Amino acid sequence: MVIDTSVFVAAFKPGEPGHHASRAFLGRVSATTQLFAPVVIVPEAAAAFSRGTGSADIGRRFAERLCAERVVTLMPITKPLAARAAELAADHGLRGCDALFVAVAEHLGAALVTLDVDQRQRGAGVVATQEP
Repeated sequence: MVIDTSVFVAAFKPGEPGHHASRAFLGRVSATTQLFAPVVIVPEAAAAFSRGTGSADIGRRFAERLCAERVVTLMPITKPLAARAAELAADHGLRGCDALFVAVAEHLGAALVTLDVDQRQRGAGVVATQEP
């Protein structure tokens, strides 16, 4: 499965929309299912935690934890993957980073799990998408 940043942020940030569902979902699947995300999840999550808390330290620590704990396999953004994401963005009206998550899911033949309604609806034309 490919996990969008929205799911990780919600799972670890109480009060975030989708917190309980995301936390329960990750608890259920992380022990039995390999989770993937493009490496861009690291700065996206750091930004979400820094902006949401007003603390750069919290953003940095979450990014370090995401890299160190190996909960998710981070996929590099290669030129072919970036080119495919650009095609998906143009063809399906996806935002840039959202298209990277869809491209990784397509590349792996995996489902994309996201709280982002737009990404889920637009990505469904390419891969299986679902909420946590």
